[in-house]
Amino acid sequence: MFDHMMPAGGLISDDRGRTGINQRWLDAAMEALSRVQTTGLSRCEIDATARLLGKVKTRADAVLCDLAREAATSDPELDVGELVRQQTGMSGRDAKKLVKVAEQLENLPGVAERMAEGEINFDKARLLADAAQKIGPDEVNDDQGLLRLAEEEPADRFGRRLREHVNRRLVQTGVDPLERQRKMREAKMWTEQETGLGVLLAKLPADQFNLIRQRADRLYLEKLRQDSASGQDPDRIRTPVQRMADIISTLLLTDQGDERSAIASSGGSKQVTQLVVTASLGVLDGTGPDGACEIIGAGPVPRDYLASLSDDTMLAGLLYDRAGRPLWLGRSQRLANVAQRLAVAIRDGGCFQCGA
Repeated sequence: MFDHMMPAGGLISDDRGRTGINQRWLDAAMEALSRVQTTGLSRCEIDATARLLGKVKTRADAVLCDLAREAATSDPELDVGELVRQQTGMSGRDAKKLVKVAEQLENLPGVAERMAEGEINFDKARLLADAAQKIGPDEVNDDQGLLRLAEEEPADRFGRRLREHVNRRLVQTGVDPLERQRKMREAKMWTEQETGLGVLLAKLPADQFNLIRQRADRLYLEKLRQDSASGQDPDRIRTPVQRMADIISTLLLTDQGDERSAIASSGGSKQVTQLVVTASLGVLDGTGPDGACEIIGAGPVPRDYLASLSDDTMLAGLLYDRAGRPLWLGRSQRLANVAQRLAVAIRDGGCFQCGA
């Protein structure tokens, strides 16, 4: 990449040996970056430059991972995380993440190679390393479709697709992802000594969290409209994090009541809080026990999850023609009704763009 900026003396080592060579190469790289133009660019040029800078950053992260592994190998007693923190200025948390990923990449040569080429960035490499811990490194490293998806998708959207893939593989091997999450659930409450503020921390299974998030999202829009109304005192308008704090208080201190709604009754656009479980007909009637069963937003679940649903759970049938023709909304009303929202959720498995 920087052949035209080869330091004088080529690869001939000086008194500093390989450290000197690395110093010259990295100085050349820093010099090259300092010459990158950032003003007066067209949109196309901005996009191309940002894409190349992303590759440069990814390759730098790959080299740093290699250095972390080398440091651990050369001195098993060394606290590599602390070394990375001191020498790079990273936070201790980020340094530990890097060291952990560096260790896992040793068993993921395909991921490491693509990271070194600038194709899979550190965030996606970390997601793949975490997935390898759950379903095995070979399942991740040898899945070319999965690696290609990592190259093409943004990290947030890829994370959701990867989570669904991991859950599907766990279900196939007889592991219940939700049960695993239930065993890992935890909540903590404490008071900050400096401010006196109360702090809540909760980790919940995906099915429970999705219901809470639906309620929180709806309340957020209501409070946002309140803050956006005309005549508001600018000093009293809440920030997003303040708004969310008020929402959590509302959820914990207010009886939300029964929000169930019959999908087929009103045809209106009222939003309801609901957990959507989809299953093929064969799973329901027993003719296709190996069919798909999943919770929208949480991913695949074991087929016996259906047995845990209460007797008053609403069931809705949804039929597709051979062309997968969508529902026709027409022009009599502006917003989609509940049944149409449900159909779109089942079709896309979440937001088709951001992956939420």
